[in-house]
Formats: sequence, structure tokens, C-alpha cells
Amino acid sequence: MKQKVKDWYDGFTFGRQRDIYNPWFILNYLEKRRFAAWWANTSSNSMVDKLIREGDKNIKMSMEGLLSGETLRTQIDELIIFEQLGQKNSAIWSLLLAAGYLRVEEYIFDDSDGKERYSLALTNREVRLMFGRMIEGGFPKAARHTMILSGRCSVGIRMP
Repeated sequence: MKQKVKDWYDGFTFGRQRDIYNPWFILNYLEKRRFAAWWANTSSNSMVDKLIREGDKNIKMSMEGLLSGETLRTQIDELIIFEQLGQKNSAIWSLLLAAGYLRVEEYIFDDSDGKERYSLALTNREVRLMFGRMIEGGFPKAARHTMILSGRCSVGIRMP
């Protein structure tokens, strides 16, 4: 049972401290005695949904990989500007990381070009289910078809 709670609600980090659980999730789990996507029920994710839905092919393919349990290697802009969200691919990953939807798996500093890169993953099962539902619920209306991305079947992601 402990591992299942970890899979669902762990994954947050603060500095070097790992294995941080959101108290809201744990309290809901203890009170209701069931696993559920408590986060998705506390706020609207419409901005994130819109950014992914309207993003380019690379955004959609990267999200497909994240939903499949893969990591995404990208640069992060800690000084993200709201206007960049629809224009710069790394901006969406920066936002999702800052909001807690993604976690850093690995930090890489490339001496050859002086750039920092991060290997990112979805925070936990709750977040993975939330994004899966978002895509299943919102994208089929826009796309009305199934497509194959990177050899995996993807639900309803429309390509430009």
C-alpha cells in the first residue's frame, strides 16, 4: 500500500529534498480511503490544456512520451514570460515544471556550449492520469481521429 501511495502522490522536490508528498492529496486519500486525482479537482487546467492542444508537433510528441513514462530532455527558462508560452516550446515545459506537473530527473550542464538541460518526467500517477484525461476529453473533439506517434497509439492529438 505504501508503494501505491508513493506512485500516486509522491514526486515533488524542493532543492535537493526528494520524496515530498502534497499534504492535500494525502489528507483526501486518508479521509476518503480511495485513490483519485485530487489535484485535477481543485482548479482549472484550461491554460495548460490550451497550450498543449494548440502547441506544435514537438509539444504533442513530447507530451505523448511523458504520458508513456518517458523523460523529456529540454532547456528550462526560470524567467518565463507569459507572452512566450505560445511561441517558445521550452516555455511550456518551464511552466509545467514551476507548477509542479513535472519533476527534474536529471540536470545536465554541457561544457561544450555552456547550456543547462534538464531531463523531466511527469510528477506522479495522479498527474499522468490528469493529463491523460485532458487529452482524451479535449483533443478528440478537435481532432476526431487517432494517430500514431513514435510507434505508440495516441488518442486524438491533432497535428497542424
